[in-house]
Amino acid sequence: NFLAARTGCSSIHLVGLRFGATVATVAASKLDRAEATVLWDPVTDGAAYVDELARRHRKSFLDPAPRFRTTPSGQEVADLLGLPATRTLLGELQGIDLSVYRSLQHQPVLWIDSSEDGTGSESVATLAADLGRLEYRSIQYPEIWSQDPYKVRLPHDILHTIGSWLLEHGQ
Repeated sequence: NFLAARTGCSSIHLVGLRFGATVATVAASKLDRAEATVLWDPVTDGAAYVDELARRHRKSFLDPAPRFRTTPSGQEVADLLGLPATRTLLGELQGIDLSVYRSLQHQPVLWIDSSEDGTGSESVATLAADLGRLEYRSIQYPEIWSQDPYKVRLPHDILHTIGSWLLEHGQ
């Protein structure tokens, strides 16, 4: 509502990559103006996602594993890829599964799977039956989030697909 009031926009389209797709899904389920959502390689297995973050942390920081420490406020946090993560947050992340995306049943959804082997297709087939308005596109591309930020190649095909799809589903 804040954005609509500030910009005069009557509709909102959300786009999220990885965990951002989960955040976009939660936001879309709470916004009555959300008309379409794009999920780009969304997290479908929270436990595997947290394991992936821990692996990347160990590799990036040459640290054996994220360790919990107690903050001055008494909260236990572990630094995970430079971000503080509480035990509660990690538990919530580990609990993510396909059911979170079922809240998108009243709007068009574009699910982009950029994995080399199309591993998301089985997950989407299950979900598509429930949602009805879900389009699945497999566009192979190296994991943009794991590339050297100074050498990353822009995923033109994916960005073009997202832009075209949003134009089709815009008002």
